[in-house]
Amino acid sequence: MTLDTPRRLLADRAAASQRSPVRQSGAGAGEASYRPRHLAQGAVAAHRASWEESAWAGPVCRGRHAAGGQPFEPARAHHSREVTHNPRAATEDVKRESQLAGINVLLSMANPAVTTWAVSAPALAPTTQPRVLTLLKDPALRGGLALMLSAATAGGLGFIFWALTAHHQDASAVGSVAAEVSSITFLASVGSLNLINVFARFLPQAGWDARRLILTSYGGAALAGLLSAAVFLLTPMGAGLVLGGGLGRLAFAICVVLNSVFMIQDGGLVGFGRFGWVPVENVLVASARLALLPLAATFLSAPIGILWSWALPMALAVVVVNVLIIGRLAGQQRKQQPSLPTFGELGRFVAVESVTTAVSASVSAFLPALVTERLGASQGGYFYVPWIIATMVSLLLSSILISMVREAVVSPEKANLTIRRSLGLALLVVMGAIVTCLLLPGLVLAPLGPDFAAHGAPLLRWVGLALPATAVNLLYWATCLVRRRPWPVFAVNLATSGAIVGGVLLLGPDAAISRVGMVYCLAQWVVAAAVSLPTITALRVIRQR
Repeated sequence: MTLDTPRRLLADRAAASQRSPVRQSGAGAGEASYRPRHLAQGAVAAHRASWEESAWAGPVCRGRHAAGGQPFEPARAHHSREVTHNPRAATEDVKRESQLAGINVLLSMANPAVTTWAVSAPALAPTTQPRVLTLLKDPALRGGLALMLSAATAGGLGFIFWALTAHHQDASAVGSVAAEVSSITFLASVGSLNLINVFARFLPQAGWDARRLILTSYGGAALAGLLSAAVFLLTPMGAGLVLGGGLGRLAFAICVVLNSVFMIQDGGLVGFGRFGWVPVENVLVASARLALLPLAATFLSAPIGILWSWALPMALAVVVVNVLIIGRLAGQQRKQQPSLPTFGELGRFVAVESVTTAVSASVSAFLPALVTERLGASQGGYFYVPWIIATMVSLLLSSILISMVREAVVSPEKANLTIRRSLGLALLVVMGAIVTCLLLPGLVLAPLGPDFAAHGAPLLRWVGLALPATAVNLLYWATCLVRRRPWPVFAVNLATSGAIVGGVLLLGPDAAISRVGMVYCLAQWVVAAAVSLPTITALRVIRQR
């Protein structure tokens, strides 16, 4: 044994401090973990053995990992022979103990992060999967992308539908048909009772009560839609907007009932986790409308043919999709214990949500009909397609957020990651839509014709300016949905809708549609300023669940 031994020990110890994967034994067998290489190779133990074989029976080196996390400490070797204590041996003992103490100091400075416990391999091992594939495994992100694909594709096909209509009809005819379609959509939104959000929120917890919840909801939506259509048809505005006389009024009422169910059946697909079916359904419906447009316009008068080509694919989708929802999907939960809230709590939630939807739909769905009635059919025709683009962007954001709501409810322990990824995706949508609306409005509306582009471009710019505020307001809605707080959403929607509708009613009959965009933008920003802090607080609460 020489004085160079501690130096060799230090060199071996530093080289062995590189980590390598080993297999745990015992309780942790079969689970890959990372431990210091010297535990597997025994570098320190080899030096210990060589020291113990020497004539000196003094202190031996015992590593802090091999000794339960303690630093190098002297341990007396137990030899069979007697050790002669003399001044020279005592001096060497003191010298070696000082060297070992120095080794400990150097090791703690060079490798302070070495610990005794195993760290699971996934935390340290480099991933071999592309980041895109890893992100697509997130249910919330995957569901949001599916719903976005549905909204974007169906919206794009709808844009083509109205662009073809605008090419073959003047602005006045487009405005008349758009006003009736907007009226059907608005009344169906009122009749749907906002059950799309109820399905997305509570179907994952419905268990064997899922089928009863769906059928009860459809019955209530159909009845509410029929009543709302009957009331509307008795008003002077309804008499002026509905085309086709008595038969047209009957078809109008049937379309409202079917559209009420059509609006909430996507919520059933989302609630059962079948996000991918939503874009398939909506793309097929939009494609069928395009295919029927020239055929219906050939055999019927132009406005009536446009309405029939818009309504028939929707009716077929209601039948096909609900055979799957009520039959197959609801049956898959027949063995699951329901964990729904009480009937009174669920009823109050539905009541507040339905009123909230009616108030919100007065802007999103009914505003084109109001513009047509207030500013004339031509201005209504110019207004409708830019407004479709605005509602499509809002639908994209809502699709991301409703998927976030479902996953935050189903897996609250992953809420932080779910929210972060969903907000990142929403930010990309908002930025892309802002750039398109502010810089390329004329190019976007060019397929409709020069008159539509000239009148609609200023409106589209106002929509782009309002998008950040719209995103904040929708995020506030999503947080309230997770926390089962419908009353604040009702108050916010009432304030927003009241400001927009009131502003449009104050416009004169000769006003340009860009004034409607200005009113819309100002109302969105005022409400966003009021709800921004509560939204941040709600997100913090949800993440800390």
